[in-house]
Amino acid sequence: MDEAAHLIKDVRDHLITVFNLTDEDLDERVPSGQQTKLANRLGWGRTHLKKAGLIEQVDRGVYRITAAAPDPTSSPFQPTTRQQPTNNSILLPVSCTC
Repeated sequence: MDEAAHLIKDVRDHLITVFNLTDEDLDERVPSGQQTKLANRLGWGRTHLKKAGLIEQVDRGVYRITAAAPDPTSSPFQPTTRQQPTNNSILLPVSCTC
């Protein structure tokens, strides 16, 4: 387990690299325009991880993985390269004919 404290900015930079995010991805904003989608998703992810007891806040903008978090080296999950959609149909709202 990584017992080091990490700046949220460093986590953000690492995720940008791992998921190969483009400038266009980084500029995308939530519908209100108040923040980027990346900042929004990082915020919600941080909230859920903290509520689940998997990370703890050490200082402002600094977090640490807790002992309750599973060992990432034992996980079968491997990040994949980002695939671009072949058309915009997956980005459009889905309508239900129920």
